[in-house]
Amino acid sequence: MTDEKANPPDEFRALINDWLRGGMTADQFDIAYSQLWSNWVEEGRFKDIDSFTCECLDKVFTALDAFCDDPDDRCEYEIDETQLRKEVFEIAKMFKPV
Repeated sequence: MTDEKANPPDEFRALINDWLRGGMTADQFDIAYSQLWSNWVEEGRFKDIDSFTCECLDKVFTALDAFCDDPDDRCEYEIDETQLRKEVFEIAKMFKPV
């Protein structure tokens, strides 16, 4: 495990923290994070932050990509909300305190 800490932009930090605190559903978080991610990609803004922070934000994006809320539709490689929350929580622990 690394001692390095990520310093995510305020928009990402607030969105992640809001979801972890129960401020929205997993589906709402998925939509909001994906939209924010897409905006940052389209605007070329990821080049302005360090690689470790990018890696952490990408891990959240990847976890959301593997998320499937419907157990009847979930494939073996997809994760449920409990696993998503666990993964995002572990990533958020790598953030620098504000």
